[in-house]
Amino acid sequence: MATTIPRHPDDNTPTKRLRLDETKDDAVPGTPPKDNMKCATLVRWLDKGPLLLFGDDGVTVSGTKGFCMARTNACVTRGTYYFELKLLGAIEAYHVRVGWGTKKADINAPVGFDEHSYGYRDIGGETMHKSKRSGPYGDSFGVGDTVGAMICVNGDSSEDKSVDTVAPSLPGRFVPPSLVKESSDLLAHVSSPRRADENSYIRFFVNGKDQGIAFDNLPFGTTSLTPLEPVLHIYTCFAIAEYFPCVSIYGPGTVSANFGPDFDFPVPGALAVPPPVE
Repeated sequence: MATTIPRHPDDNTPTKRLRLDETKDDAVPGTPPKDNMKCATLVRWLDKGPLLLFGDDGVTVSGTKGFCMARTNACVTRGTYYFELKLLGAIEAYHVRVGWGTKKADINAPVGFDEHSYGYRDIGGETMHKSKRSGPYGDSFGVGDTVGAMICVNGDSSEDKSVDTVAPSLPGRFVPPSLVKESSDLLAHVSSPRRADENSYIRFFVNGKDQGIAFDNLPFGTTSLTPLEPVLHIYTCFAIAEYFPCVSIYGPGTVSANFGPDFDFPVPGALAVPPPVE
């Protein structure tokens, strides 16, 4: 009998359905209790879209219909880290994207749908970011393959010139032009709201074969500018970007993650994602 291949959403739009709030794995039937010793790793899947199911081991994810994303309970902020994803057998064909994303990434859409996640696509071996395909990048992958995802974030940041800095204002208050100019001059010396890590990158592997750098100059963090009275009292708060392992599945397939430290295809210099701090 011929294998039924589900229609693939080439426009990268989220599955057309009522949007649901993020669901945690503690709301999924069959989730292991905290004392379940089958869970061999402290790093596990946590957040997910409504069309995904988590396995009892904490590291397997199954799809049902349209694209949704799953995200782990652990993240990285600085250093070089790696995890693996194995595509398991299924009765019907399914599609997978694997990568890294922040908490702002839309879990009701595939990895690489918006600016907050970076994905590697099984079809054509293309990368995905902001719903844009890279064109030829690496090897295609499928059932039986192990895909590795490595991220390097160093914290060597520079200003993102694409973001404009706006001078603060006090709603409903008259601010003398001289003070506005002084505050604008001061803000000109403050880092822009988004900063890029000049030496950061993401690269992928298929069965241990390095596919090369897929993304670089990743956002390192954001700077919040808060004007208070008087207008020249400007406080800044820099938030370091947190990157989480992510996966999305389209169709009735299952994948199993290996968060280390014993990888099938270890990468020299890359560490396992550290468990969350309780």
